[in-house]
Amino acid sequence: MSICLLLISLVGGSVQAESMLEQSASRLITALGEKGYHDTAIAVLDQLSRNEAVSDSFRQKIPLWRANERVAGIRETSDAEQRQRAYERAISDFKHILEGHHDLSVAAEAAFQLGMVFLDMGRLSRNQAAAVGKDLKEAQRFFLSAVDAFVGSRSGQTALSALEKELQHVEELIGEYRGRRVIAPDGRRKLNQLEQSRERLRGRRVQVQLLAAEAFSEMAECFEQDSKEWSQSLEEALRRYHAVYLSTPPRSAGLWARLEEGKTLLALGRKKEGQEVLIEITKLPSSETLIYQLRVKAVDSLLASWTNTTSLKDDEQFDERLRQFVLGESLVSPLNSDYLAMKYRSAELLWRRLEASSVDSKDARKSLLADVRILARDVAKAGGIYAASARKLLEQLGRQDAAFADRLGRSFVASFRHAEEVLEQYRTNPSETQRSTALAELQEVLRIAPSQPAEDQELKKEQLSLLRYQLALLFYEDQRYHEAASLGDFLVKYSLYEPICQKAAILALASWQALVTQQNAQWADSATTQIGELASVIMRRWPRDRCSTDAAEVSINLALRNGNSAAIKSVLYSLDEDVIGRGEVLVRGGVALWHLCQSPGNGQDRTSSGLRTECVQHASEALDEGFAAIDEGTSMQGRTFEVAVAGAIARCEISLYLGQDDSLDLFSLLTHAGYGPWRVLRDSSRELPPSIYEHGLRVCVRAFSKLQRYDLAMQSMQALVENISSKKEARLRLVGT
Repeated sequence: MSICLLLISLVGGSVQAESMLEQSASRLITALGEKGYHDTAIAVLDQLSRNEAVSDSFRQKIPLWRANERVAGIRETSDAEQRQRAYERAISDFKHILEGHHDLSVAAEAAFQLGMVFLDMGRLSRNQAAAVGKDLKEAQRFFLSAVDAFVGSRSGQTALSALEKELQHVEELIGEYRGRRVIAPDGRRKLNQLEQSRERLRGRRVQVQLLAAEAFSEMAECFEQDSKEWSQSLEEALRRYHAVYLSTPPRSAGLWARLEEGKTLLALGRKKEGQEVLIEITKLPSSETLIYQLRVKAVDSLLASWTNTTSLKDDEQFDERLRQFVLGESLVSPLNSDYLAMKYRSAELLWRRLEASSVDSKDARKSLLADVRILARDVAKAGGIYAASARKLLEQLGRQDAAFADRLGRSFVASFRHAEEVLEQYRTNPSETQRSTALAELQEVLRIAPSQPAEDQELKKEQLSLLRYQLALLFYEDQRYHEAASLGDFLVKYSLYEPICQKAAILALASWQALVTQQNAQWADSATTQIGELASVIMRRWPRDRCSTDAAEVSINLALRNGNSAAIKSVLYSLDEDVIGRGEVLVRGGVALWHLCQSPGNGQDRTSSGLRTECVQHASEALDEGFAAIDEGTSMQGRTFEVAVAGAIARCEISLYLGQDDSLDLFSLLTHAGYGPWRVLRDSSRELPPSIYEHGLRVCVRAFSKLQRYDLAMQSMQALVENISSKKEARLRLVGT
């Protein structure tokens, strides 16, 4: 069971005026977080924490925002161990914030986020334990800790208690304004802000109560069905859902709680009560999309209950009203999983009625058959987890329907959508069992997909590349490195889809690196050779992309392993003054050195801080000398231009790292007429590799934030979002690519 989280931002109980700098910074951080640029948001927050112009009240919120961004940045990863380490650190961060904070809004948000982390850890622990057959007691403790953080009894330490105190404070302030005979325009504005804060706080209060109920509902999955502990957990969830519904019956949160109440009653075996509650939800007017979604979920839950019985009398409440609702126009995407489940179960139920009906009832049978055909065809065409079952149902309806099902089953589109569903299930629950299932399913799809018909052959080629890359990624995660490397190399050589070629090259390089570390001398020697060859391919094929600098770093590591640690510096600082392309070589080497500085691995016997200082110095010197050589040239075209822009981005990053110790005029470099990132990345007349835009604009966001030019930082953010949304591959992206 799951609930719809209401996205409510951190709000203060009292209305405090923020400076223009703080308002701009807040909007920028929010925009970065919403678009998934959590590391950039953290960098901006770190800059703000050192900014003396920031007020104390604003500064107090920075540790909380930083912790939130760290958690958000790790939630989507499939590496369970990495997620667990990040969650453990987040728990420590949020507890530290709670212990040292008296600001009610900060305390409420910290407790809320602490509860969310405990909830995530409970799910992660439950899935891991279930996959290997371990005890689920640890998961139970996490779920109980989540409840305690949301609505527990500790005064001042829970989200609910802090929210109620903050809400009481807001009510008092509103009362003061309402008690005045005359309210000035400025007072009216503050009153409106307070009333908006009150509504947000009320919504958040309901949300934490729903999440506490959700935690008990999910904890029930840790126990054997029908056991005493299982029943107790569901009963507690039921009690809490009902309490939320009674407190806000006409509002969306209350209706959602009512839906979960009905589903929980069904789970407990109280079918009559549960069905009555769900039938009540199906009668709501569908004027809003959210209400329509609630009705779909309610009908689907009812159908699951009805089709799970043998008596036709049990589904008598599936009347003409519900039948027309299922067949009617949808207010949600036709690929919505709940919507497809509802349609398939409806087809299944109506087919059961058709089989049990009298042959003399020709009109009724004809009507039932027509509805089953419509529903089954819609589900089969949409793809997804019910598509195969819908095709089997169509095969029973007659020759034409069987032929239609056969064509769908043999179409590439159906196979591709099935692969998407399999991958989504694995990414949602990245256990070893799910990975094995995904590997088997994806290999089977790729076995039959090349010969399947497709209307758009070019799109098919691109999507086949996506599927093969996903298979290589699964091989890598399963530590089947030889297979991952081989498939990655194949894509680099033969795929026409450039973004996937690049991803495959990086994956193949990582796979060969993993093979180097294995205790097999023959494998290690062969893999070392492959790394050198593939690194050359990457640097030649994508000279200015991040993967090229990664490949350069790998090449440097190989040189160091062979006793040639000064190779890259020797090349950079031994160049003839008159050599053609000297500036480009210097800038290219400076970019590679900068990335090596950020992840040094030269094996020399020095302190890490000393090595880093020297490394950064060499990188900045190479870049500065390279830019001087490029500026002396008459023109910049093609590859030289690409290298210069990439070098300018790297030099900006170095300046951000060095801070006050760097004499660079950062604003001048950002806006340089020839290769300044801010200028060239917004110039539609100049063409650059697609990947350089995202990285470059993110650096612009950080650089302008450092310079306190938040207007330009926000413009950089907007340009970044526009660039990402315009990419063709974004519309083709599979889960996790």
